[in-house]
Amino acid sequence: MTMTVLTVAAVRKDLADLIGKVQYRRDKPVAALAPVDDAALLEKIEDHLDLLEAMEAIEDYETNGGVSLERFKTELDPRV
Repeated sequence: MTMTVLTVAAVRKDLADLIGKVQYRRDKPVAALAPVDDAALLEKIEDHLDLLEAMEAIEDYETNGGVSLERFKTELDPRV
């Protein structure tokens, strides 16, 4: 997640421009202004989900073993 931190003075000065930078795609927001505490919580949640995914990958490796780099490359692109 990319986060830009601004001073209160900068926000007050450029609030209209900042709101204009909140982007939409297909009528759905893809960027938002959020309080620092909310952004920090979102980062913690994202870190936790990354950890869970890594633990799953380790468990899968321990259960099923791994593959050689050559086999992995071939599975990604059989032309290799």
